[in-house]
Amino acid sequence: MAAERETLVGQINTSRTGSAAQQISELYGDAWHTTALVNGIFALLALITGLTVLAGPGRPAWVRAVSLAGAVPGGLGLLLSAGLYFDLLLPLPATGT
Repeated sequence: MAAERETLVGQINTSRTGSAAQQISELYGDAWHTTALVNGIFALLALITGLTVLAGPGRPAWVRAVSLAGAVPGGLGLLLSAGLYFDLLLPLPATGT
């Protein structure tokens, strides 16, 4: 929903007179970054929850295993979403101008 909203805002902000780079940024880049940001927030919540439960003393082994199973993908998701947000993994296409 947030990505589609950013796409709509980009369509409203760019007109036919906008440059190709501006249209790519407004129509696709903002939605891409919004999606990465939302995914990063959920990954951060998974990481924090997993590490909090993992750090608690006196937990049964299965609770520690489940919390580790949430913290590891949360950490990987946080790294991936940061890479996507800052265009390190998949940058927006260049216009050639």
